[in-house]
Amino acid sequence: IFRNKENKLPSSFAWLNISQFFGALNDNLFKLLLIFFLAQERGNEEPTGIIAAAAVTFVLPFILFSHAGGVLADRFSKQIIFAAGRGLEIAAMLVGCAGIYLASPFLLFSALFLTCSFSALTS
Repeated sequence: IFRNKENKLPSSFAWLNISQFFGALNDNLFKLLLIFFLAQERGNEEPTGIIAAAAVTFVLPFILFSHAGGVLADRFSKQIIFAAGRGLEIAAMLVGCAGIYLASPFLLFSALFLTCSFSALTS
């Protein structure tokens, strides 16, 4: 399915795009899961506040860390940065799982901030 006309695997640039697509999908799905989970836990008492807090938590890392990601890309191999970022993103998702299990808004928002931070550093 990922092979081209010459029956070769795609270039590393194609794999980079595939990885970034799934990273962005992961971030957005986790944000929606966080919103729906907290709205259900709080009894729909203030869903607009939850949505606003999730939106700020989602966007803030891109504002804060995009420049640092560019500096990292100039100094280190993109492959190393991506591998380390994805490994740390898995750890952040484990924090998110713990947040769901414990119904902890702090852990959920922390996991969202961390995953978006890693995405900002690797994009």
